[in-house]
Amino acid sequence: MTLVYDVTALLKAPLGKSLTLEIDTGREVLDDLEVEYLRGSVRVLRVESGLFVEGTIESQLRLECVRCLDPLAFPVTLELAELFRMPGADVRPDVIYAVSEDGE
Repeated sequence: MTLVYDVTALLKAPLGKSLTLEIDTGREVLDDLEVEYLRGSVRVLRVESGLFVEGTIESQLRLECVRCLDPLAFPVTLELAELFRMPGADVRPDVIYAVSEDGE
């Protein structure tokens, strides 16, 4: 499964500009892992040193019980918060990037 989203418009956007991505996929099989769906919302925010990605993704995995070998549905939630630095961006450990509830 490969999810690719074009966020190049944010690379030259002013600081604070954001893009919200809605994710809703169907069933995917990765080797021995079966994913029923991926659903959630991810926000990509232009910050001084690159792009800050945050959001929540929910899924349900189809697994097999190791004891009885029956199929098992296992719900998972992934909280994302990651900074992707742009080449040449200065490292500023003294700066804390915070996003308010209204996205500003």
